Amino acid sequence: MAALFLVTVSCTVYKNRSHVTYKKLDAYRVYLAMAAISAFAFGMATTNIVVYFVQTIKMVPLQLVLMGTAQEAAAFIFEIPTGIVADYYSRRLSVIIGQFLIGASFLLMGALPSFVAILGAQFIMGLGNTFISGALDAWIADELGVDNLGRVFARANQAGTIGWLAGIVASSALALIWLPLSILVAGALFVVLGLALAMFMPEQKFKPARREQLEQRNGRALWHGLTSTFMQAVRLIRGSPLLIMLMMSSLVFGSFSEGLDRLWEVHLLNDIGFPVFQPVVWFGVIAIVAKLLDLLVMEFVRRRVDMSARANTGRALLVSEGLMAAGVVAFALAPGFLIAMISQWFVSVMRNVSGPVFGTWLNQNINSEVRATALSMSGQSNALGQTMGGPAIGAIGTLFSVRTALVVSALLLTPALALYARTARRKVPAPAQVEVEPAISQ
Repeated sequence: MAALFLVTVSCTVYKNRSHVTYKKLDAYRVYLAMAAISAFAFGMATTNIVVYFVQTIKMVPLQLVLMGTAQEAAAFIFEIPTGIVADYYSRRLSVIIGQFLIGASFLLMGALPSFVAILGAQFIMGLGNTFISGALDAWIADELGVDNLGRVFARANQAGTIGWLAGIVASSALALIWLPLSILVAGALFVVLGLALAMFMPEQKFKPARREQLEQRNGRALWHGLTSTFMQAVRLIRGSPLLIMLMMSSLVFGSFSEGLDRLWEVHLLNDIGFPVFQPVVWFGVIAIVAKLLDLLVMEFVRRRVDMSARANTGRALLVSEGLMAAGVVAFALAPGFLIAMISQWFVSVMRNVSGPVFGTWLNQNINSEVRATALSMSGQSNALGQTMGGPAIGAIGTLFSVRTALVVSALLLTPALALYARTARRKVPAPAQVEVEPAISQ
């Protein structure tokens, strides 16, 4: 109900925006501020959230992974519909709704410490992520231009890292007072961010086809426009072997990442152990060091790797994700605390590099007309991989050991490495053009 209320508020604000005058800010500054603030809130909510799940709710590995399955199931169901709406109606509105839904999910998780409530909150978060996924990247690509994306993504990554560092410190302080407090405060902050974006976020370059006809709310014409946009994206992907392989790599990476994301803290809590300090303190220290390393390495990549060249992005993906898989194996088999920490930091750095590189490469090969929909298809492929691989990894962790589950997760990434190696050797043409049909017919 809270999530529905927040979405209704966002739609009402958007609908009545012409009656309230706010000075829209520069898109680049809004994007960086959004990256920093949302990262701060995520860092505050997630740094000790697994401690809350394991110590307060007493979750086992399978339950932890099933939470991710609920989130990714929502992503799989809603990724393409929300992407089509973002392409067809408003990317700005899509991003605002997503912020409200994520805020509602964190508020629910912090307020109701039960597995069923957490499962529902994760589904809401998955839905919220689909409104942002694709729409946010498509919005900034249109506002600033595709040629500037590499620099913009790198700067946003750095801003997010700084915000996350501040969130980690806040999380550790609030968790020492009361473990769910940081989750509740983060949820409230996402709601405030949604309201701020509704007032100040610009959308000047995006031109929905025949908006005046859309306002007539012709249901049949609307459905034609949505399906037309979807089929344009399908034709684009089917006509590009590179995009097909990128979608497959999203599927593989989703299978790999779900086990790692849900079980690495459990591995430290139950298999490795922490010396001297409480786990909430150590998780704060681990996250701070990881983010500082991310910041330094991302600056090096920004300066030394020309991500406007498609061949460079392919090679960077192959190297970063290959090293990432090796780091996960080292982390899983670590005999003690120090080696486990070094391995985890190494994995974090490599993952931090691969994310913006993959986003840049994908955007370089997608036309603006269907960008949000095609990016949402990539997100849906990732969600499908997490939904398929997550429960299996969780079952392995519950029946055998978390170490075994982490090693299996690393092995799941190897097919993506083969895809990157193949595409890195290919001469990549410019994005294929697709014929854009009228979004609405009479």
